[in-house]
Amino acid sequence: MFNLFQAPQITLSAPQRQMLEKLKKGTHVPQHLVQRATLILLAAEGENNARIAQTTGLARNTVKTWRQRWVARASRLNQIEANQPRALRAAIGGALEDAPRGPERRKAVGLPGEALVLSVGP
Repeated sequence: MFNLFQAPQITLSAPQRQMLEKLKKGTHVPQHLVQRATLILLAAEGENNARIAQTTGLARNTVKTWRQRWVARASRLNQIEANQPRALRAAIGGALEDAPRGPERRKAVGLPGEALVLSVGP
């Protein structure tokens, strides 16, 4: 039977997983991106939100929020990967960034921070 409280499943392509692993292990990557990459990887492995929260030290609601944000952006990430593979790194970085706050929020279109360039190695 379907569980109404089950967290949405995350499926990652090989390039998405590889980029998230690089973010997770990056030495010059902001900590919030490391945490978010880690929680998306754990979610893709089938871990529940409570376990991910315990592993990462984040609040369960924070894990829930970022899982939902990733799921909401998944089709856009897949589209970028298929049509503009070189833009995938920036798109993943944008998907893990906070949404713009204040007046900029109303102007945001697409993935927030899509122009963000991350240096996570070759």
